[in-house]
Amino acid sequence: MQEPRPEPPRQDDGSACVLEEAGDPYQWVARIYDWILDPWLRPLHRHVASLCRREGASRIIDLCCGTGAQCRRLYWAGFQPTGVDLSPAMIREARRKSPAEIALLEGDATATPFATASFDCAVISLALHEKPGPARLALLREAARLVRGRGVICVSDFLGPPPQSSRLGHMMRTSVERVAGRAHFACYRDYLALGAVPGVCAELGWSAVLEATFHRRATGVYLLLPEPSDR
Repeated sequence: MQEPRPEPPRQDDGSACVLEEAGDPYQWVARIYDWILDPWLRPLHRHVASLCRREGASRIIDLCCGTGAQCRRLYWAGFQPTGVDLSPAMIREARRKSPAEIALLEGDATATPFATASFDCAVISLALHEKPGPARLALLREAARLVRGRGVICVSDFLGPPPQSSRLGHMMRTSVERVAGRAHFACYRDYLALGAVPGVCAELGWSAVLEATFHRRATGVYLLLPEPSDR
């Protein structure tokens, strides 16, 4: 059954979850993003789908959905995904590649137009490490708002520096993050200094449970446990 399209995003109030570069930082890479990264990301996407199934989710919001690869994996697995991303280039690519039944919204993932508790699960894939501190926290708070009381927040992102991650995995991902640009790399270093996903969650008083690791322990999939007051 085709899901109704979401309402248009409300006007930007200046809090949009973006990097510091001017314009759309993904406008030149969106068309080749999946070609380069899909083989690397596919195991993560499959594991996220298996976690959503294990947790009994049906309606899933993918915050910072990029080219929609995770949404498509969820759709093919029988879920009802909705994707949100601020990058016009990424959303164009997601719409080009995705079935029409997947609702894809260009907008701020930290302030979506959806009602509280609209979804069973919120997914954030490889987005926290590239955001400035306030945007990381705003993204997590929005995820907690969007899922129902017993819903799930699933985050895929880099593990902390060694010994949390392997030295080889750490060196490989750091090399890639340097190429992504100065602002991107600064956010990545700050994210690691905090202790990666568990450290970011600790700023909110949340817990994070590591479910699986990938890419020579460079990357992990977490289930987050917000405090009841954050629901």
